[in-house]
Amino acid sequence: MIDLTHVRFQGRSTMRSRIALSRREAPRASEPKRALHAGERVAAPAPPLPAAILERAGLEPAAYRPGPLARRVGACLRLTRAGTEAAALARPDARPELLGPALDTVLIGVSGFFRDAAVFETLAGEVVGRLRARPVPPRVLSIGCSTGAELYSVAILLAEAGLQTGSRLVGVDCRRSAVAGARAGVYRAAELDEARRARWFEPVGDEWRVVEPLRRAARWRVADATRAVEPGPWDLVLCRNLFIYLQPGVVERMLRGIVGALAPGGFLVVGKAERPAAGLGLAVVGRCVYRTHEH
Repeated sequence: MIDLTHVRFQGRSTMRSRIALSRREAPRASEPKRALHAGERVAAPAPPLPAAILERAGLEPAAYRPGPLARRVGACLRLTRAGTEAAALARPDARPELLGPALDTVLIGVSGFFRDAAVFETLAGEVVGRLRARPVPPRVLSIGCSTGAELYSVAILLAEAGLQTGSRLVGVDCRRSAVAGARAGVYRAAELDEARRARWFEPVGDEWRVVEPLRRAARWRVADATRAVEPGPWDLVLCRNLFIYLQPGVVERMLRGIVGALAPGGFLVVGKAERPAAGLGLAVVGRCVYRTHEH
């Protein structure tokens, strides 16, 4: 599982948290940061509104840590224009079209092109170099892909290295709106590097769309990654800044599933506050990048 003894939580949620009494909730962003140690207890469960939204979306609230869920209550009330949680709970039933936006409010997906330069330097160097030497085209999985910027970033690296042909690129997220955005592949100019924008994107009004060959190479799925990992083998799995928001048992199960789905010598990329436990047999390659042993 992920070693969380070094992590300092800042109270931001991407996909994250739950009504549970097994661990202490993360401090609010305005509170002093402190390390979260295994074995600590939750002071109180999170309010029921975010958990109910997750349940109605077919997700398992028990998979998530309670702190970030609690901090989304106010945003959910504003979305539903309800004065109380009880009133808000009735809105998705009366207006089913609110369920998608409500889920987006509870689970805030954050992504970006070539986010964290040090990570992508390792991917462009060590990882791409290893993938080039393999007898099969690269197979890449992005878990919690949000609107797809990260997987498209990897697709661009592969295309620049001449490895795009035959590659298998799959992104999964539990939010339909995020997957729809990833499939469309349209982004604001401010999100894109100018040089790569000119080569890998085409103008669409005031925005830019990923060129068709890269969009064709990527597949997107609505799926709950806390329950099952997409079948491999995968040469590269990206799962960044998701684990710190999940319950430890869920993290352990997911990591074992991911490692089991990696090809021999496959790579895993996690968030900068996430550190897989030594027992998983992963070797550090670079910042946030790990590699399984060759068999």
